[in-house]
Amino acid sequence: MVRQEDPRGLQPWDELPSFCETILSGMGFTIAAFLRYNVDMIVCFEYKMYPDREHVETMLHTFEVCRHLYNNALSQRIQAWKYDHVSLNYCTLANELPALKKKAQPLTTIHSQVVQDVLKRLERAYANFFRRVQQKKKGKKIKAGFPRFKGIGRYRSFTYPSWGNGVSLDGDILHLSKIGDIRIRLHRVLEGTPKTATISKKADGWYVSIACKVEEEPLPKTGKDVGIDVGIENFATLSDDNDTIPNSRFLQKAQAHLRVCQRRLERRSRYSGRGKKRKLLSHQSKRRDKARVLLAKAHQNVARARKDFHHKVAYALVHAFDTIYIENLSIGNMLKNHCLARAISDVAWGQFFQILKNKAERAAKIVMDVAPYNTSQICSGCGRIVPKALSCRVHRCPYADCGLNVHRDKNSAEQIRKVGRDAALSR
Repeated sequence: MVRQEDPRGLQPWDELPSFCETILSGMGFTIAAFLRYNVDMIVCFEYKMYPDREHVETMLHTFEVCRHLYNNALSQRIQAWKYDHVSLNYCTLANELPALKKKAQPLTTIHSQVVQDVLKRLERAYANFFRRVQQKKKGKKIKAGFPRFKGIGRYRSFTYPSWGNGVSLDGDILHLSKIGDIRIRLHRVLEGTPKTATISKKADGWYVSIACKVEEEPLPKTGKDVGIDVGIENFATLSDDNDTIPNSRFLQKAQAHLRVCQRRLERRSRYSGRGKKRKLLSHQSKRRDKARVLLAKAHQNVARARKDFHHKVAYALVHAFDTIYIENLSIGNMLKNHCLARAISDVAWGQFFQILKNKAERAAKIVMDVAPYNTSQICSGCGRIVPKALSCRVHRCPYADCGLNVHRDKNSAEQIRKVGRDAALSR
């Protein structure tokens, strides 16, 4: 779910947390609630498609035509800047499409707005590149990532940017212009007003993702807030009296099966001939292609199990608490620790935080980022720093007037809640 930005920069909060109202009332302030501004929310619904052979060939042809157009447009922008020092944009390239269609017949076999969306994707790639360049100038350690050419098999989706213009849904039949009518598995009701439709190819088949404009569905207020400390030993530790959420370790459990699939793929040769006549084949053999699909499906199952787990945990948290405080972690920097990189990637904190924020946003709940500085070193009981190594899993406060003795993750979760409450008051 993606939410459009409010141009006024206002926070979409219904009301202050209960503890803020109590404190501010004691100080003589009267604050009832923040004003809420209606901002459109976009939710994507993904359905599996069941195309026949003719539909598959047409969609694969669309992929290739879009890939060539993307590469040609990228080359044109690079050459224009290199030789003429002229920066081309989407409008300039889009105005050339009518003349290009007269020369390139395959472009006429694709819906016009699908072709235009290819150029919009390139425009977004350039915009993201310039944004990262500016962040790098400000000292952020990231790669600028100049837009790259798409190789064979690297362009896996195309979009109808306007619902009703080239794409529509009648029951469980999806109508696609220039492609045909395809049956889909409508496993859940489409909510809101459809806006766009994206066709993609994954390891286990074809899918359509329909982006819909929806309204908020506020949940009943519980009057509770919680701090969450994510980790590897346990997926998450809450600051309240609830038990910790265990780490399912999906990738670790699937390692044995993934090794078998990877070794099967490596045994399938990509070369023909022997000795000096040995050369790389331009196309994979059928046996290697089958092994590649089996490996891709194995990784897909791991990713889907992890995402399902994240959705269920986020659903439970949003229903149980009104305000949730989480750490604003620099996960990219944490992955530089090669001893923990695989375990950190397996828990996928970034994906979980995004899912949690999306669910809270639609439910009119609050998720607040907290600076992670020293949250595991500060004692939540007395507020003094108690240094400890990562291997030390128990927090023991040495000061006689405190003497707090809890698991370090529990101490961190409580400290995160305290810092979050202070930040809420400062706002």
